[in-house]
Amino acid sequence: MMVKIMKNNKVTNEEKQKEIMKKVKIIFVIVFFALISAFGLKTLTNKKEISWLEGRTLSQFPQLNSGSLFKAEYRDQISAAFSDQIPFRNSLVKLYFLFQFQRYSGDVVEGKNDQLFAAILQVADDYYDILTQKVKEINSVAQPINDLGVKFILLSLPRKDAVMRQYLPSSYISSAEIYAQQMAVLQENLDPAVRLIDAQAVLKGGDYFFITDHHLNIRGADLLFREIVKIVQEDHPEFVVAELEDYYNITAVIVNGSFNRQIGQKIIVGPEELFIKPKNLDFSYIRQDNGKASAYAVWGDGDYNYAAAFMGGDFGETIITTGRDGLPNILFVGSSFLNVLESLSVPWFNTMVSLDYRHNTSGQSIMDYVLKYDIDYVVFCPAQSTNPYPLDSITNHLGLNK
Repeated sequence: MMVKIMKNNKVTNEEKQKEIMKKVKIIFVIVFFALISAFGLKTLTNKKEISWLEGRTLSQFPQLNSGSLFKAEYRDQISAAFSDQIPFRNSLVKLYFLFQFQRYSGDVVEGKNDQLFAAILQVADDYYDILTQKVKEINSVAQPINDLGVKFILLSLPRKDAVMRQYLPSSYISSAEIYAQQMAVLQENLDPAVRLIDAQAVLKGGDYFFITDHHLNIRGADLLFREIVKIVQEDHPEFVVAELEDYYNITAVIVNGSFNRQIGQKIIVGPEELFIKPKNLDFSYIRQDNGKASAYAVWGDGDYNYAAAFMGGDFGETIITTGRDGLPNILFVGSSFLNVLESLSVPWFNTMVSLDYRHNTSGQSIMDYVLKYDIDYVVFCPAQSTNPYPLDSITNHLGLNK
């Protein structure tokens, strides 16, 4: 009798275990399909337009059209959209590069000699076609300015990884090839009257960016500033700019770079030249930011970072007048890459105007400023840290979104 009871208990336990396992399997299947469905629905409803990590526009799902399902082009559009709109894409892309032995820390890549770089730049298949149209926008702004006898200068500035390739990790793909194609589009479509400064050709692979930052250091900026000076000297042969060491006291400090801030100051490097101060400021100036008197320093010495060192950061509009009417007037249009050039320009120009249309709410065009401040030279640089020619920002940098 006891044996029979034990057998019955054993059967009952086995049945309970089978029942539990059956429920577990059912729950697993339900959860699995719920996650897959949510993931798929999230992908289908995503409408993200820009990947800042990859520096490109993302494919969108086309309008549903049953008649096009048999067309390869339509299916390719859907496939590309699934790839581009998949949730957590940035994390997946980073994991991919991690498996490729890329040394990523967030969106920052660690290269040789502690040099830090941005994530690899990628562009969509239609990027260069759209860039061609953007160059036409540049022409549309530059042509009437050139017609006034004002020289419009396009400063083409590649990313750090395209210049300082000798420090890149072995698996990193430099943006130099993309930049070369961008330059080809420019040279083919840019108005011949626009003066083009190719920073890649000027910098020639030298150490002209800060180690832990994406901005030009003072030596790289000085080289580009002297390219601008050469253009000014075509009209004003007497226009002479002193050498850096002759005019400025230069101070080296441990720079608080933007890349390093993104990774919690992981990289420890030695001092770099950052702060400059005129040795003998033999003129006075008045500065206004966004239409109001400003106390921000042209040549800073506060926080050990690029923004503090040059112009105090980004402003929608900065006007600096020196009352020296015999000198030419210059206007800079772009982003933070121009801040150091603006600081270098103030001693040598009568008026220096700076516009950053990411922050400018004046409603005035570049032409409006040219006329208002009797500008002789316009320097336009569309570059941002993500891309030398970011499609989504070129129009805005030209002041056409005002």
